Amino acid sequence: MKLLSHDSSFSHIMSVVADLIIFNLLALLLSLPVVTAGAAMTALYALMGRLVRGEAYSVKYFFAVFRQNFAQATLAWLLLAVPAFALMAAFVLAGAFGGTVTLIVSAAVYIMGGVWLITYSWTFPLLSQFENRTGSTIVNALRLGLAHLPRSIVMGLINLFPWGLLYLHAGYFFYLAPLWLVIYFSGAAFLGSLLIKKPLTPYRGEGADGGGQGA
Repeated sequence: MKLLSHDSSFSHIMSVVADLIIFNLLALLLSLPVVTAGAAMTALYALMGRLVRGEAYSVKYFFAVFRQNFAQATLAWLLLAVPAFALMAAFVLAGAFGGTVTLIVSAAVYIMGGVWLITYSWTFPLLSQFENRTGSTIVNALRLGLAHLPRSIVMGLINLFPWGLLYLHAGYFFYLAPLWLVIYFSGAAFLGSLLIKKPLTPYRGEGADGGGQGA
């Protein structure tokens, strides 16, 4: 039957789904120390980028990107974590003031949080494909994110979904634990790679797809 042949669309889709599951588990395992999550996400985006471009990829390539970008991706992860924790602390403390002050502080946190989310959503995809200094990569992530705002909003919502669900409905978050463990992170990286494929195409060339080196 053609449906079950190796060349069928169904077979191809199932192969991609299997790969998403495998690399989701690998990324989660490599993220367990937490501080290594940036490098794991960079490797995941490098692999998903190749997948959406129809290029070859493998487990060996995943680990190669993880090792190559470990230092820079970890630095980027830490640089993004500091303002994230500061914003969360400000959001919690805002409730202690009450009245107008709470509204002003909360509004500022939401705006800055949106800027942070856009920057985060583009940083690791850029690290996975282009060589640049860490600070420049983060700045470029914000610039590209603002320049392609509709795509950035979708990427941000995808990345925010599990954590927003945890905050709003913790029970649902834990109910969906199999989704996070099996395919969510690789699926999010796959969708993100699809969204940034067109905007990044003009910048791709020599030195692309090699990850960052400088810090």
